[in-house]
Amino acid sequence: VEFVYPPINIDTVKKSDSGAIQLPEPWQDLPNLCIPDGAHTVKEDATFFHIPDIDDKGIPTTGSLYGISHYRSIETKDLLNKEESMTRTEVKKSVCILSKLPLYMLILSKLEVIIRSYFEERDFTQTSILEEAFKSLTQTISWKMLSKTYINAGLSVRDAFKRFKGKLVSLFKLLLLEKKVLFYGSPVRTTCRTMLSVLSLIPGVTELLLPRLLTCQMAKIKCQWHDGELPVDEYGLPFEIFRQGVVFQPYVSLQQMDLLRDKRAIHSFIAGATNALFLRHSFAHAVVFVEKGVIEVRDPALTRALSLTTEDLRFTEYLSQYITSKFASKLNNSEASPWEGSDDWIRLQFKNYLVSLMGTVQRTDNFEILTDFNHSFINQWKGTDSYHKWKSNNYVKLESIPVGHPFKGSYTLSDVRMRLAYQLQDVQLMDQEQSKKLNQAVSNTGKAVGGALASAKTKVANWWFKGSESGSSADKDNSNKEYIRPKDLAVSPTEGDDDERQELLPDKPEQADSPGPFVVDDDDDDEDIDIDVLLSRGAAAVNAGKDEQ
Repeated sequence: VEFVYPPINIDTVKKSDSGAIQLPEPWQDLPNLCIPDGAHTVKEDATFFHIPDIDDKGIPTTGSLYGISHYRSIETKDLLNKEESMTRTEVKKSVCILSKLPLYMLILSKLEVIIRSYFEERDFTQTSILEEAFKSLTQTISWKMLSKTYINAGLSVRDAFKRFKGKLVSLFKLLLLEKKVLFYGSPVRTTCRTMLSVLSLIPGVTELLLPRLLTCQMAKIKCQWHDGELPVDEYGLPFEIFRQGVVFQPYVSLQQMDLLRDKRAIHSFIAGATNALFLRHSFAHAVVFVEKGVIEVRDPALTRALSLTTEDLRFTEYLSQYITSKFASKLNNSEASPWEGSDDWIRLQFKNYLVSLMGTVQRTDNFEILTDFNHSFINQWKGTDSYHKWKSNNYVKLESIPVGHPFKGSYTLSDVRMRLAYQLQDVQLMDQEQSKKLNQAVSNTGKAVGGALASAKTKVANWWFKGSESGSSADKDNSNKEYIRPKDLAVSPTEGDDDERQELLPDKPEQADSPGPFVVDDDDDDEDIDIDVLLSRGAAAVNAGKDEQ
């Protein structure tokens, strides 16, 4: 660390003989978090991470600092002021902002401008740019921005759905089970952003739990959890999946791997990594490969719990119809709904799903009804600490929620087609033994019917994966079936948020010829929220509240 502003005013912190700043003990991993493993393979990237907040003596507090780091490289020959230590052809530097607010994407949007200006000087001693940037940020960002509107800004749930498709529901359930989950992939920015986007599907987690993170656990220091109860809504949300013994770290350096492997101190974690060495150890229950959109589950019992039921598949198909139809309408230059298919709309659908699950579990133990949500999943969910804390109270509002899965209904040929397609594409959620059994069963059945099943399997695969327009007439007829209308749930967005639409699941989506492949519109990411507009609102709020502060 070569420069810190404002300076760290701690007696034990001094500069070394080489001029580098010695960091407080709880921050020793900071350099490895700012420039991650494999940084030499890319020109620039960004990382998100957490470190403990400290007092004026360098002792960790119960608070957390949210790190947003952006690093770039420049050729040594282009520098105007070269240091003797710069012996390589390229120099890589990182600029990091430590914030008390988890406004990851908002701060990153400003940090990208800061580091670009800093590198254009071609002289790393010109730190006045960094000082002015700090002063500007303190005038822009305030505690009044601690809401989901600002925290979720720049997090794309739509991109996560296009990446994982139907497996996004399995990933949602996986996070509720409080397992050890490792997100793996490069670039780091994409891995961190995807992790936070999926996490934002659980109501209240980003805006209520993230500000209460206990990061001092990552520093191998004894610490106590926050005093006071977590505020919950009329349904008992959010589930307290982050607590003592649980680690959430968007990026984990190789030097921190042993902390995640400490079974006595760490009960569960959600962490991101880029180093392949993390994959060689079996301390994680599941590994999420972000680039491939694959979930690798290493426990057969957990595999069964994450398997989607027919009702779950209807839910994923329902989401797909709205998300893909919205992008298709944009490509056709037609007017698209600003709400249906948006990030906040998707989050509301998952809240509807979760509240329906909670209301059903609270009011019935009927095996057949619970099986629609996957009985194996419910059994494991009931064993989590967050479930037991929620179950210790009775929430009257859940009594008005209809019992059962919101997409329950009579089975049709379309359900059979979805189930078959799911089994064919979702091999990643199976262990090797199950995959062999499935392939053997398909092979034996194909021989028994003289190859008829193999032909049908090919047609379904072509329809599902390629979105071919040359399918059979029966397939085209089935694609126009009306979806079963989900039960009306009396679920509204978080109380007090007037900006969010209080709409429930619509009657049905507009029908298309047949669901085609997911359309990736790279030029349209994050258009729902203008980050600069949000920051200007925050600056206005700061100016309006100066007297109060």
